[in-house]
Amino acid sequence: ELPLACRVRLLRDGVEVRSVRADRLEHVVDRPGVYRVEAWVEVGGEERPWIFSNPIYVRGGPSTGAG
Repeated sequence: ELPLACRVRLLRDGVEVRSVRADRLEHVVDRPGVYRVEAWVEVGGEERPWIFSNPIYVRGGPSTGAG
C-alpha cells in the first residue's frame, strides 16, 4: 500500500509480472523466485522512480502445515 496512486510494478527474477496504476498492489504468488516491487510517480508529466523494495525471496512449494 502506498500513500498515493502511482505506477506499481511487481518483478520476479527481474521480469515484470504485473503493473498497475494504483495506491496498492495485491498479488497471489504462484511460484518461487526473487520478487521486487517498484513504484514510479508522475512529476511534471514524466514518470520518475520513487520506491525500489529489497528483494523478497519466495522459496519452495506449498506448505503442508506440518512442521
